[in-house]
Amino acid sequence: MTIRVNAIAVALLLTVPAAHADGVYYGVGFGYADSTSEPEFGDNSSGGYPTIGATLGYKREQGNYFYAGEIDIDVPVGDAELSFEDVTCDDGFADGPYFCTHTSTVRLRSLAGVELSNGIDVFGTIGIAFMSGEGAIEPTGETDTGTASGATVGFGAQIPVGSGSMRLELIYDNLENTGTLPDDVYEPTFESVSLKTTYLF
Repeated sequence: MTIRVNAIAVALLLTVPAAHADGVYYGVGFGYADSTSEPEFGDNSSGGYPTIGATLGYKREQGNYFYAGEIDIDVPVGDAELSFEDVTCDDGFADGPYFCTHTSTVRLRSLAGVELSNGIDVFGTIGIAFMSGEGAIEPTGETDTGTASGATVGFGAQIPVGSGSMRLELIYDNLENTGTLPDDVYEPTFESVSLKTTYLF
């Protein structure tokens, strides 16, 4: 009976995915973003707010090195307002032109890293990112939905925790290409620095 119980226990352990195994992984995270938006010719808006996020990726290992492709999504918690001179979109008379709210950010990125001798993974990321938000339309005080895209880079570390891993990373998004314009007369940029922790399964 003891042998059978031990065999079952070993079998169950073998079915638990290792933190460093090849294949698909996913996770949920929390962070804080400090963001700025500005048009090509001047006034900018800024704000800081907490975020929640989700990550889906596929990883391959070669010795102590590993590589991955990821989809990473962040959504602000509560009001993610970027104010200019203490004026927000909700005030009804934001005179723009800039993004004055942040709705979401989606990143498509490559990741490369190495496992250190102490078991900690360190890594860097690079890719493209897309954001959406409300933009103030100068000088009417009205707002409309806009999007922007650009580059994203980051670096961080992760350690095995249970059957997964805990990740801490710093992310920089520089989105200078406006997609859907809040108004055709200007093209606001969006820049953000985020500190994010994610548990990966």
